[in-house]
Amino acid sequence: MVKIPEWWIETTLWEIVDVKSWSTPSTKEESYWDWNISWITPKDLSTYNKRFIDRWEKNITELWLKKSSAQLLPKNTVLFSSRAPIWYVAIANKELTTNQGFKNLICDENNSHFMFFYYWLKCKKDFIEWLASWSTFSEISWTWMKNLPIILPPLPEQKAIAGILSSFDDKIELLRAENQTLEEMGQTLFKERFISPLAPWRGNWTSKNSLDSKKEKSPSGDLGAELPDGWKWGELWEIWEQITTRVKNEKERVVLSAVNSWNLVLSESYFSKQVFSEDIAKYITCDKWDFAYNPARINIGSIWRNFYWNWAVSPVYVVFRPKEKFWKYLEFIFKSERFKNHVEKYANWSVRQALNYDWFSRFELLIPSNNILEKFNENLEVFEKKIEENKKQIESLSNTRDQLLPKLMSWEVRVEF
Repeated sequence: MVKIPEWWIETTLWEIVDVKSWSTPSTKEESYWDWNISWITPKDLSTYNKRFIDRWEKNITELWLKKSSAQLLPKNTVLFSSRAPIWYVAIANKELTTNQGFKNLICDENNSHFMFFYYWLKCKKDFIEWLASWSTFSEISWTWMKNLPIILPPLPEQKAIAGILSSFDDKIELLRAENQTLEEMGQTLFKERFISPLAPWRGNWTSKNSLDSKKEKSPSGDLGAELPDGWKWGELWEIWEQITTRVKNEKERVVLSAVNSWNLVLSESYFSKQVFSEDIAKYITCDKWDFAYNPARINIGSIWRNFYWNWAVSPVYVVFRPKEKFWKYLEFIFKSERFKNHVEKYANWSVRQALNYDWFSRFELLIPSNNILEKFNENLEVFEKKIEENKKQIESLSNTRDQLLPKLMSWEVRVEF
């Protein structure tokens, strides 16, 4: 057993930091909302993967601050979601406030370093979740939170520990930002080729082939749209194959989780591996790059792209496989505003905000020629390779950081300071 360094202090959280929580302004009072003071909820952090946060979907006004007991939390406050969803952690990058679903840690710069406590909470994940399991409402109470035991190193060592862990997250966040830029570059390329007023299909072809092009009416009613040879207006069902193959191998399977986003580039955290008690033979096999959606829950952004081989999805999903050359094109179609508008239009006709397969598959779209798709995919391949390289680096850095975290927090691995 590793001996605790004599200069580390055994104490509790409330003796070291100030723990604060606020509340939710009345949603009926319009004067409390939509101004410039950021207001964060636990749900906001459920899809957030950065350490520092400035703002999210909702803002409040100074009027609510004046009429309530709430105060602005200072910059570098550690935000910890203590009510479902539990255990999301972020750091305030400016003055802001939160709802009652947080226990916020305000650190005294003379004895507690905010970044150290950010990682300390990360390290306490299993213990905190165990405490929450004793609560009827899956919540960390004030008593439990303030009395969490901590063995605290001196401030210089706190900063040294946090500095090592931050070096991993600095690189991870840079790689994620680079991937986002590459995705945006791909989106720009898609718009230039197939959506922009200057796109080739709108008549700006200068080759002799344009003389033989046909005029067709686009879904938007553009009667003057000139389509070069091999291009046509069609529907989604023409460029995919619906998959209904049932599971035969029970070793690996996956359940797709609900995601409040249209972003199709999902990480493994959006998936949950588990062994099912029900008949696995009911599940549908899902190959890499297949798409799936839940017809009954289209309002929560239930369109996914699979990144894994030979897994399975619940039978509530419709699984479809793009035809050759169309898989990347189809992803950009799902990200387009036209498709979102299509979903919202037809889903609103349903009592349950559903979108049945017929409405989904008959979405009208431009189907380019094979040679144009090949060039488009070749251009994207450079972006895709770099994105995949970055993802592997992110996974490696994350694993190393996660292995190092408990060792640093339990003084098993020491740092110079």
